[in-house]
Amino acid sequence: MSTQKTNFYTVINRKAYWPAIDRNDYVSYAVYYSPDCTLPASRAVQTICLNIPRLAFIVYLLDDPIYTARDFFLLNKFFVDPTTRMNSHLNFGRIIPEPRVTSGGSEGLVELNCFASFVQYPPLFPTLAVDQRTPYQGMVTWFRDFRTWFYTSPIGQGEIGTPNNHGSNATLQLTAYSLLLDDAVGAKSVLIRFMAGAYQHQINATGAQPLELERTNSFTYSAENLGILYTMATLGGQVTGVNM
Repeated sequence: MSTQKTNFYTVINRKAYWPAIDRNDYVSYAVYYSPDCTLPASRAVQTICLNIPRLAFIVYLLDDPIYTARDFFLLNKFFVDPTTRMNSHLNFGRIIPEPRVTSGGSEGLVELNCFASFVQYPPLFPTLAVDQRTPYQGMVTWFRDFRTWFYTSPIGQGEIGTPNNHGSNATLQLTAYSLLLDDAVGAKSVLIRFMAGAYQHQINATGAQPLELERTNSFTYSAENLGILYTMATLGGQVTGVNM
């Protein structure tokens, strides 16, 4: 089973480096600027999003120390260990790979949408052994710092203000992070703002999504946005005063 392998991917597993970009920064290429439109950083995120929740459910069901150790090993490597962790920002997502890269684009945040799955993680570990508390708390601290960056950076603000599926994705992520951090007030605030704003223009009276239909792969984007809205509504059900 892949979750038992000793190898792992983190954001440092890349060959391309630029002076302005720290070794622990997440980096991905803008579409059409790379043969596969990605760097190992995005692969690292997808791997961690797949394996950590999967392992958490196995631990919950089987209480197997082998899987528990592997889960917290991955948590530590991706969120805590300074030699391998991802820095808690996305200043270099979807970069145009020029010699003097200074920043990425806000659209790169869609590459982290799987992080919303981490909101399911805490209930699976009602009690933690002493040696498990550091990686778990490290993960929580990482998401707290990342949420702060999301709200305060131009890149994060740019994505929050996007009216199409990118704005939906930003809202979903911020809702999930707030719930992970036990901040129901923060989750309620971001959901209400979305429902009163961007959502009002996303689905018309016929059920079509005009903003997604304008795009090249309109069916794919429409289906993706519906999935995001469904997950958002599911999380909203955990927040008092929110009816989606």
